[in-house]
Amino acid sequence: MKKIQIKMPEDAKKIISLLNNAGFEAYAVGGAVRDSLLSMKDSFQDLEPKDWDISTNAKPEDVHKVFKEYKIIDTGLKHGTVTVIMNGQPYEVTTFRRDGKYTDGRRPDNVYFTNSLAEDLSRRDITINAMAYHPKKGLIDPFGGKSDLEKGIIKCVGYSHDRLREDALRILRVLRFSAQLGFSIDKNTQEALVVNKHLLKAVSAERILNELKKMLVAKNFLSVFANIKILPVIFYILPELEPTLDFEQHNPYHTKDVYGHTIEATNYANPTFVQRMTLLLHDIAKPQCFSLDKNNVGHFYKHPEESAAIANNILLRLKTDTKSRELIVTLIQNHDIEFVPKQRFVNKMLNKFGEETFRELIAVKKADILAQSHKFLIERLNNLLEIEDMVTKTINSGQCFSLKDLNINGVDIMSLGITQGEIVGETLRYLLTNVIEEKLENDKGVLKTEAKKFLEQRRVV
Repeated sequence: MKKIQIKMPEDAKKIISLLNNAGFEAYAVGGAVRDSLLSMKDSFQDLEPKDWDISTNAKPEDVHKVFKEYKIIDTGLKHGTVTVIMNGQPYEVTTFRRDGKYTDGRRPDNVYFTNSLAEDLSRRDITINAMAYHPKKGLIDPFGGKSDLEKGIIKCVGYSHDRLREDALRILRVLRFSAQLGFSIDKNTQEALVVNKHLLKAVSAERILNELKKMLVAKNFLSVFANIKILPVIFYILPELEPTLDFEQHNPYHTKDVYGHTIEATNYANPTFVQRMTLLLHDIAKPQCFSLDKNNVGHFYKHPEESAAIANNILLRLKTDTKSRELIVTLIQNHDIEFVPKQRFVNKMLNKFGEETFRELIAVKKADILAQSHKFLIERLNNLLEIEDMVTKTINSGQCFSLKDLNINGVDIMSLGITQGEIVGETLRYLLTNVIEEKLENDKGVLKTEAKKFLEQRRVV
């Protein structure tokens, strides 16, 4: 059989060579080996392997001796890991090990060093991550990882339940790899994910959010969120989403149930956490806001506000950063407003949200519309495209949509004999509203004249 050749960084090969010359075994392991094999496939040609980790039977003190002329950082001595710096690049070098019991369902109580590469690989989560490579010996693959890569399968190493019970985060890692690679999940592994989902209660909110983010922005997002057999895991971490499944909308704008529409819209969204999380949660309150009219047409009055409130609670629970949380909540709250391709509307929206948030809202609307009935698709999408174009022209032409764009300022208002700051601000806001609504030209003379009229009506001057 022809030996597989993997392209490795010269420094990674040098680390293996120096350890071998000192009488130790050493291999590249983990993600870099996996990604190197994947990059040989047409659909993964752009994948660039990184984080070349080395596994060895050398103890940390031995590694220190072998690399005494290099900078070394003791990054995890308890687990046998030191980081060797070569040409400014860090390489983790870890001693072969086997793990003790996982009492807390997250980390081994004890770690035991071993001389067996196979034993070291056997403790890893999934087969495609349990391969090793040596520049001269080739691929070491005791659990069939290469075959699973070729078949496009995610499978736990050994007995699935044991691997997941050792570290509950692996439940989400399996889903994440499926979403990132577009691989199906092995039947036994799939069943174990659902049976052991309750173990996720031992995983911190930050780690859950980190894996969820990676799933959401993944190219193959639907591999996870459209897989009915593993949805119980998703609903365990996002229980508020479960009532949307199979909830029929009875509305001409929708041909799918709420969940079906939700994941299709999420898939259409730009692959950023803010966009994808917004679409995932944008209709989450629809089941509780549902009503039927006399013609048996479904309505969801106030669902944007209710969905925003639920989303806020979810994001707080997941310990999402404040900026992202507030933006997601704002987008959900406003996702259902009617968009009109008129300059007055564009100016109002720019004034209310600012350019960045308004563009985010347009993108959310676009994804939402694309996942609705095609009967109303063309006209509404064309309106959005026209609005996008108007936003760009408004920004580029310096049109007025905020106080700083007004051709009059507080000093000008005070020159009319006004000393109260509150009245000055009120006058400027009045003028801005009229400019935005195209009732006034943004000309200093025109604005000053209107300001006088406004103040006289207020009997301030």
